Amino acid sequence: WGSTSGGKATPPARTQFLQVSAGWAHTCGVKTDSTVTCWGNNTYDQLMSPPGEHFVQISAAGGGAGGGRHTCGITDGAAALC
Repeated sequence: WGSTSGGKATPPARTQFLQVSAGWAHTCGVKTDSTVTCWGNNTYDQLMSPPGEHFVQISAAGGGAGGGRHTCGITDGAAALC
């Protein structure tokens, strides 16, 4: 709900999530298989989650002026990736 500008409030159909996090212009979710998918604005490749990684938690950065252009996560191996 809220602003759908750039598709950030429109998750992929028929996808099940364990967790989601909304950034300034993009949203990411940890799917039930522990992989991440993102949707919305991709100007700075913020929709390109690390291939082959599995996550237990993610956080998409919110805020303008450059603060909303990245996502960080904790992998199932307890490493932090941004």
